Amino acid sequence: MQNYFLINEFTIEKQIPTEVADKIQQYHINVMNPIREAFGAPIKVSQHSGYRSKETELKLGRSGNSEHCFEGKGAADYTTPDDLLSLGKLLLKLSPYTRICYYPHQGFYHCDYKAKSRETFICTDGINWKRAEL
Repeated sequence: MQNYFLINEFTIEKQIPTEVADKIQQYHINVMNPIREAFGAPIKVSQHSGYRSKETELKLGRSGNSEHCFEGKGAADYTTPDDLLSLGKLLLKLSPYTRICYYPHQGFYHCDYKAKSRETFICTDGINWKRAEL
């Protein structure tokens, strides 16, 4: 299978810990390559939205507890210029992500492993997640 993603697409940091790079590869790139293959069109990691260090999160005025800090398996946000709803269907069907949140106004899906079982959300205001069937 072709590799469609690079680790540096998943980070805004110049340097990242090796353990984070390993998690990006295992829990995100390896998951998204078959989805990208099935989708048949480009999928992008939104604005380098994978890994952000706790220090970066705090500088951005956030709590520092984001899944994007990769304390666990990490998080990434995905978008496409093609068919965003079809991408969501493939994420639900083919990925092991346990939390998927659709941001319709920003045009991306946040995906992580924080939940014990599959949970889906929608975020229409950029802040508050509401449970939803995607």
